[in-house]
Amino acid sequence: MDTLCCIVGTDNESKTYKKLSIQSMREIYGESVAVLIIDPWLMSIPSTASVSEICYRIYASGWSRRLWTHQEGFLARDVYYQLQDKPLRLPDVDEIAKEFQKKMAYQGYPMGFPLQASGKTSFYYTTVKTIVNGIQEGRIPQDNKWILYGHLASSLGYRSTTNIDDELLCVASVIGLNVKTYAKVEDESRQRTAEQRMKTFLEEIGRFRQGIIFNNYKRLTIPGFRWAPVSLLGHRSSGLGDVDDSKDSKIEDYSDLNLNDIHVEVSALNMKINLNKYIPRSLGIDRRLMSVVLNDKTILLPTVGLPVDYPGYIIKFSSKVHGLTINMAERRFGLTYSPPPTAAAFFKAPTMPKTPSFGKVPTLGKGRLGGFGKAAPAPVVEEEPKSPTVEQVAEVVSYKYVVFVAENEVEWAYDREYVLIVQRPLGEASSQEFLAMVGRKSVGPGKRYWVQSLCSAVVRAKRPTDDRKVDAGLDFLDVSQASTSWVVT
Repeated sequence: MDTLCCIVGTDNESKTYKKLSIQSMREIYGESVAVLIIDPWLMSIPSTASVSEICYRIYASGWSRRLWTHQEGFLARDVYYQLQDKPLRLPDVDEIAKEFQKKMAYQGYPMGFPLQASGKTSFYYTTVKTIVNGIQEGRIPQDNKWILYGHLASSLGYRSTTNIDDELLCVASVIGLNVKTYAKVEDESRQRTAEQRMKTFLEEIGRFRQGIIFNNYKRLTIPGFRWAPVSLLGHRSSGLGDVDDSKDSKIEDYSDLNLNDIHVEVSALNMKINLNKYIPRSLGIDRRLMSVVLNDKTILLPTVGLPVDYPGYIIKFSSKVHGLTINMAERRFGLTYSPPPTAAAFFKAPTMPKTPSFGKVPTLGKGRLGGFGKAAPAPVVEEEPKSPTVEQVAEVVSYKYVVFVAENEVEWAYDREYVLIVQRPLGEASSQEFLAMVGRKSVGPGKRYWVQSLCSAVVRAKRPTDDRKVDAGLDFLDVSQASTSWVVT
């Protein structure tokens, strides 16, 4: 069937027809009467099979795992699964799963799997389809199309494709973007083409949850977009980062603003450049890259990135103290967090007044025979009561954390400033484990600093009950003040 729709061939004419067919996929499936899914895994069971088996086979079928079949279920007016004896409509599978769940619950055997499997399969072809249609029909503003990103990540997470550069062609067709725009983007290899198409897609979406910087997917290598996954295929959506509770941000271009530092760290040369000395600087062919000329070498620095307001801490490994355990197999290092000293108030009781003196009784003098006299009252000495005093004493508190860095190809270095951006501030008692991102600190626009995204990480609080092996031999770095103004590039 695919061969009839998309001509397969190596000659230029076949390639041209194939491109035209791919660009027309939305119209082909959208205007069809129905789509019939023919999968050997499904056709091996009859419609009289158990509800659990039917739902499981649909959920685990090859049709539900391939990229290009995604648009078949998404764009079609009606979808049928061909079983051994007859086809079943996609909505009918949901209905029999619901009835089965009710029946089992009445019998005292609550089972959620068949309905969960059926619902997960159909969700992307119903609810998400409603959102896409709402955007295209004007009921949902175009600026809000970025809310689809998380849903796309979930629906593509279990799918795969032979050619990685096909991903955005399919995605564009599904959510109604111009497929021609992405088909025109080509590079020297399929991997590079896939990255360039993903960059184009990110620019078109424009806005994202700030928590996406914590994703543990393989990241783009394009400057300015290294915070984003290179692909949404073959991942669990739970690895996309903090995309539910975080604020959203728009990708910003800061090329017209002044840098807030006279130095920039260039990782390729392992040195710092004094920008004031080498100005004038100019924007390259790509306006989102600033070029700096140093000793006849042109170095490109990104001027575009995603602003985030998560707390970040500056870290630096010292050659005199640390052994760069982050470069070792377990990829870990430790943090000792000492928040700014807070004044703890201690109550000091007021001084008690002295006992009043009633004077002394004079003794009998030799010249005063028989005269006992009277006690001469001495004046009562009274002390003014003093108000309670409060002394301010600096309370010193410290917390220890172990940072587990995700697999990466970064060669960490001494005496270079890195930034650890964390999902939650250090020092909170309730934060025992949370997400993080590690990047290189560089110059920045205005009051923000650029951070070149390197990889994701997980931060865990060290507890007294932890095994000694958790932090044995690790480099521990001291951190204190956090900043919250970053642009992740």
